[in-house]
Amino acid sequence: MARRADPERIYQAQREGNKQRLMAGGLSPESAEAWIAAWEKKATDDDVVARGSGFWDSCWEWIAAERQTRRKP
Repeated sequence: MARRADPERIYQAQREGNKQRLMAGGLSPESAEAWIAAWEKKATDDDVVARGSGFWDSCWEWIAAERQTRRKP
């Protein structure tokens, strides 16, 4: 019998994957964490569904755009 998917574990794994992707692009772990946290705050403020389709794609696009206009979250 297959295990049921755990939405929180999936969320955390995707979150960590995006953090690792930022670090692979040259950010420190602290900076990558700050950008992810800034996205999560913005998403909450904008009522973006954290478990929704495209949440992390939108995160990546938002961080890329923000990093071009400012140095830190």
